[in-house]
Amino acid sequence: MRLSLERAPQCAATRSTATSRTRSLSEDWWRTAAPTACSAAPTSAILGPFHVAGPPAAEHGSDIAGDCTGTPIWADIQVTDQEGEPVSGAVVDVWQSNEDGFYDVQLPDLDGPVLGARFTTGEDGRFTFWSILPSEYPIPDDGPVGRMLSAVGRHPYRAPHVHFLINAPGHQPLTTQLFVRGGAHLDGAPGQRDAVFGVKDDLITDFVRRTGPTPDGRPVDGEWRLLEFTFRIAPLTH
Repeated sequence: MRLSLERAPQCAATRSTATSRTRSLSEDWWRTAAPTACSAAPTSAILGPFHVAGPPAAEHGSDIAGDCTGTPIWADIQVTDQEGEPVSGAVVDVWQSNEDGFYDVQLPDLDGPVLGARFTTGEDGRFTFWSILPSEYPIPDDGPVGRMLSAVGRHPYRAPHVHFLINAPGHQPLTTQLFVRGGAHLDGAPGQRDAVFGVKDDLITDFVRRTGPTPDGRPVDGEWRLLEFTFRIAPLTH
């Protein structure tokens, strides 16, 4: 089921048009978030090429999807320390693709950012927002990365996910993703899995199907999804 909004042209693009917007991106984007060597730290994942520095600040409960249509998601995210104590004041960037697999930087007619925002956790370490279910999508494959994938017989598709970049005073930054359980390219034959080997078992989580009343009372016609997750971030070490 879909949000009761007419599809906005700015949220749609042809694959060829969108690909042209990514050709200037560094081929080294997949190197930007190597997992930390500290075993106590939470699981990290690659930053990817579509993060935009300084996304717009958003209030808790905001809808970051703008006019993009898709299956609604209510996300309730908490950030804690390694002992489970809430981390207040953590700054969290969130970004994702639309239902067609495009990020806002790939949409040439887009008027302002969508499907991305910056939140600050409250005293309970939590923040909430509305969005839409992300889709699988191909990474830019017209350069060395594409040639490498072709050489080893792999497709260019990423499994559906939402990105998170967490920064909190006194703690190690965390760049990570949450993958939609049951989504495409999570498993199967090696050549059919996530193109950049970005899926980690503990980052696959349920986007639980729901109907009826929503947590903040927003009317949704039909199905919506509930995402609840806690990130445990590690302290800085000297």
